[in-house]
Order: sequence, then C-alpha cells, then structure tokens
Amino acid sequence: MSKSGESNGERVATIGSPSTTTSLSLEIFSESAKRKLVGELIWFEFKQDNVKHYTLGQITEVELRNFMLEFSEIRSLARQRGNVNPVSGMQDTHRGLMTPGAVFKRNEESYVPGILGTVPPTGTEVYKADEDMLGKLLGQYQDKMFRLGNFYESGLRLPLWFHHFGPPEEGGAGEAYHIGIYGMTGSGKSTLAKTIMMAYMKHRTMAMFVLDQSGEFKISATGQKGQSGGLFVDIKMVADRLGRRIVTKHIGDLALDRWDLFKELLYESTFFERLTVSPARREYACDVLTEHLSGSKHGKKVKLADLHKKESYDKAMKILGDQTIQEQIYLTPDPRKRLAARVESPPDGLYEKSWMPAARLFDKRRRDSVESLVRQTFDLRSDRPIVIIDLSETGRESGMLWNDKIRATIIYRIVGELMKKGEEAYKGGEFLNTLVILDEAQRLVPREKFEEERQNKLRDRLINAAQTTRKYGLGWMFISLSLSTLHREIYHSNRISFYGFGLSSGYEMATLKEVIADKNALKLYQSFKDPHAVEPRFRTYSFMSRGPVSPLSSSGTPLFLTMFNAFEKFLTENGIT
Repeated sequence: MSKSGESNGERVATIGSPSTTTSLSLEIFSESAKRKLVGELIWFEFKQDNVKHYTLGQITEVELRNFMLEFSEIRSLARQRGNVNPVSGMQDTHRGLMTPGAVFKRNEESYVPGILGTVPPTGTEVYKADEDMLGKLLGQYQDKMFRLGNFYESGLRLPLWFHHFGPPEEGGAGEAYHIGIYGMTGSGKSTLAKTIMMAYMKHRTMAMFVLDQSGEFKISATGQKGQSGGLFVDIKMVADRLGRRIVTKHIGDLALDRWDLFKELLYESTFFERLTVSPARREYACDVLTEHLSGSKHGKKVKLADLHKKESYDKAMKILGDQTIQEQIYLTPDPRKRLAARVESPPDGLYEKSWMPAARLFDKRRRDSVESLVRQTFDLRSDRPIVIIDLSETGRESGMLWNDKIRATIIYRIVGELMKKGEEAYKGGEFLNTLVILDEAQRLVPREKFEEERQNKLRDRLINAAQTTRKYGLGWMFISLSLSTLHREIYHSNRISFYGFGLSSGYEMATLKEVIADKNALKLYQSFKDPHAVEPRFRTYSFMSRGPVSPLSSSGTPLFLTMFNAFEKFLTENGIT
C-alpha cells in the first residue's frame, strides 16, 4: 500500500477542490468514469503528524459537468444537432463526493483507528479498495468479522461485527445495543434480522428472545419456507451447525401467572357481557370478582393454575350470587335483579365459551409460566437458547381468547419479566447479555397513544425498556415498516440502525432526516431501487446502516450494504459449514 513498489490497486480519482474533513471532492479519471462508482469503497494514503494514515469511504455521488455546454450558444447548438464536436463528450468532467468513513494509522506492526484531522493536498491519488487492502488494515479483526453482503451494488464484501453484550474482557461490548431495522414491506427487513441473528448465534453466552407477531421467525426456526417470496434464511440449519438450541413456544405453550392479567382477560371475554353487566360497570365487576377469587377478600382463594377447572367457575358464580357482591357491582335495584337472575340461571355455554377461553391461558399443565421460561433461559451461563415465541393467530389453540389487546397483554408480561431479570443481573454486577427481537414494532409502540389503556401500558413499558435496559446488557431489536408512525424514543435510542427501501418520501423522509444528518448519504439512500420492481431472480436488498456495526464506521458515517442474494452465500462467507 505504499508508493515504493507495491501496487496500490486501481486508481479512480484524485482529491479535488473544495474538500473538507467531512466531504471530499474527487476528480475522477476518464477511464474510471465509465465504470460503476456510486457506493464503491475507495481509499487514499496521506501523512498526518509525520505518520502514514489511510482514509476509507464510499462514493456517495457522481456529477457530470461540461462548462462549454453551459454557455447558451453551445447549448442551443446541442439542442439542434444533439452532438456538438469537439465539445460533447470531449469536454466532460466527472466529479465525485467521498464521505470519509474510517481512518487508520500505522502503529508499529498493525493499524489502529485514527482521525482525519486535515485535508490532504489536491492531486492525492484515490484508489478502489479490494480484499487485499481490507485484509491488511483489518487483519487484527478478522476473527470478529461477519459478512451479510457487499458494499452497495459492488463485488467487495462489507466487513461487519456484532459484539455480544457481555463484559469487554470477554469480548463483549460492555453494554447492550438497541438495533432498528426499518423499511417498507418487501424491503428485506426480516431477512436482515435473521442474518443478524446468525451473527449473534456465534456467541454462546448470549440469549435471544424473539417476540414473533407474524409467525415468520418460527417458520424459519423449523426449517420451513414461508410465503413471503423473499430470501429464505434457515435459522434451524444455522443453529444446528453452530450447536445452538432453539426453543419454540406457541401461545398455547405458555401459562400466564398474574391475577392482574386474568382481570384484564376476563374483561376482554364475553363473560360479564352475557351476565348483563353493562360496559360502565364491567371493569369494576372484574375487580370485585378477582379480589375474592385471589383470596384478598374473605379468604376464598383459588389458584391461578386451577381457574380452568369447573369448581373454580362454580366458586366464581357463587361469589357473584352473593347479594352483597351484587350490591357492590350495582347500586340500583333493577340491574341488580337482572344480574341475580342471570347468575341463578346462566346462559348456555357460559363456562365453555366465555370463562374457559380466558382461564385456560393460566393452565400450567404441560406448560411453562412466563417466569419459569425466562428463569430457565438465564440459569445457564453459557449455551443459552434462542427462544422464539409465536404470537401470531396460527400460534394459538382453538377456542383460546385472542385479539390485539390480548397479544399486548402477553407481550407486556414477557417484557416485564425480562426487564426484571435484567435489573436483578445488573444489581448483582452481571450483564444479562440478551437481545430481544420484536417485529411489527409500529403496531406496539406508535407515536400516538392508543384509545385502549391496556395497549398503552405495553407502549409505555417498551419505551421505558428502550431508555433503561442498555446498562443491564438487555438490548432490543425493533423491526418496523415505518419510522414516522413509530415513537421517537424508539428510533432515537437505536445504537445501530438499518434503513431499507421505502423511506424516501413524505413524513418518512422527514423522520429519516432527524437521525441522518449527512445530506450526501441521504441522496445515495434515495437511489435505492424497489426490490420488487424486477423479476425475483434479479432482486437485491440494500440498506443504509448507522452506528458501530463495522470497523469502517468509526466516524459515524453511514455505510451502504447490498445483501447476498443466496442463503448458501451467507453460510460460505461466514464459515457456517
């Protein structure tokens, strides 16, 4: 990489004017101007404080100028003739923009990070980077590298790293990273999330929880191909080859374990509606019945795990048949009489169709409680599992109470238990070292509040998690098809973010500008093509990344990635064979 004999690679340009330490103008050679340049990784060598430095970055824009054609007379001729010899083509100049992404300096036998503290002189030669160049600069990091694809639409692999969230002395980051993956439907978000899971699977002390609202991760974890039409990523195959254990749970495999959750689920059921309790008094009726069943009133205690039993239902009906209880629910006699009559002669199927759909969610037979599932995961100091909880419609048992509010209630319980374990670990001087993956995040943490208070409770808990759990070693990956409708605290808390196709207009672009200040990077992002505008065999998925996801992003400058378009390529490039 020096000028004394060893080849520097293909020359593409020289540094031009004006240039700054954040944006460098490039005078592109005429031969190089005939090649694809935007997104390519380039580098140049310069001396700073009498030490050799190497700056790398991607070309974000190429501009064509022909000053002769900008004269009105010549422009008029061009409109009439098309080609004006010897002006057209011959007087063209191509200028590029380079945004510095990383700087390395020579330090004895290795290369260490540096900064671009000055602008090299005009005429400094700029070269296209290749694998040999990256190998020399990043040799000390090779065992930490993971490759998801190439630099934007190029043939050069983009080196990435994904540190676990444990102590630095064990190779971890020393804290958790919150990760965001954003883009419209079909932009490759889920594929990217699964390949990032592959990277983190190499860390055996790291656990993962996937709160899978669509069931897509569960399908990949069982080795099945879904119907999305995107790149298939076989999570099961990767886990098997890396010796990692996957635990897949449906809603029917989990037992809830809190009386306040039963109260909420009872409210969502048709139980009190069929007993003629009006909406205005229904919540209070749930409070009264739960207090008596749980033993906080009169010692009539029923175990949560036994709520599905007929005797528990009979006890509930006996409580509601008590005149004192009826007077608590209704102050006026007429509705009280209707309730008494209904309790005395219940509607057909009240137990099977209204009580059981809520009560069976607390049945622990052949099921793990949320608390025990989380505890089992973290009892192991190594070889922790990847837990995938299927929260989709297909993941529930027939006859089980289920809607968006119930889903929110269950996620609320899982998130709460994870935060509790994280705080316990932190107080004990340990890192939880866990990543929680949450797809369709815009449905759970929107910018605007829900009308339903139960969903707002989950929204507030996830916002609180984004603010507080980083120090616990508990990180969150939020996958969302929208930025503008997502709560600001979520995307502003992301340490690492990936932006796929579909955020380049309207409110989405305005929101993207909140987190990406580099105008040149945004221009390149806006050039992303729609993956579904071409035949499936030609589809590529590109992302703009921000944050410490690569040794080449040390300056905070966005990197541009095009993912490998074959699953086998992921495996081969990362030695998962």
